[in-house]
Amino acid sequence: MYQKGELKRESILDSAKRLFFQKGFEAATIKEIAEGCGSPVGLVHYYFKKKQDIVAAIYMDFHNSIDMLIYRQVPGVMEDIFLTHALNNRIYYQIIAGVPQNAALYLEMMKNDSNARLVAKYASMIYHTYIQQYRINWTEEELRAYVSFNFGARREFFLDYLTGAYGEMDIQEGVTMLLGLFPRLMKLDHAYVDGVLRHSLELLHQVDYHELKFLV
Repeated sequence: MYQKGELKRESILDSAKRLFFQKGFEAATIKEIAEGCGSPVGLVHYYFKKKQDIVAAIYMDFHNSIDMLIYRQVPGVMEDIFLTHALNNRIYYQIIAGVPQNAALYLEMMKNDSNARLVAKYASMIYHTYIQQYRINWTEEELRAYVSFNFGARREFFLDYLTGAYGEMDIQEGVTMLLGLFPRLMKLDHAYVDGVLRHSLELLHQVDYHELKFLV
């Protein structure tokens, strides 16, 4: 029964990805998503209460797929949460920015709402691991505040970047700047932070992620 449910969930997500790729978020309807996977609308709502929940699941599955790729190809990276997170984000944004339809959906979602809410579950796991690995003595309230600062900067950057405000800037230049924010808020050693950022960029050019898809 569980396996059958997972297959149905995946078929709904696959249908949504195709429609989001073709039409964007607002133009794609739940009815069309249901028709695309041969399901009644009620079944789509059984798995996903809102259309935003479908996008959140797509984001989460994409991040997890990247983590699995990292684990398979460079497993030693997983011992350091900062390096893992940095490499994950480099692959993530390279694929987002590299396909116009991916970038269009990402931009549309940021204009409608903060992406922080869409990746809240994944982000919470990552940032709690940060403070555990580096033994940062923050309260839950302080952690939430710093995560909000981090995502706020990320949102403003990509709203500008994806609308061409930074001209010919390579996506990885911007990602390098963004990835350094949270570790510096934790007051990690600057030389260590810079070293991890360089290493993650080197690894980006070594791993094979061409089969990973954000949408289709």
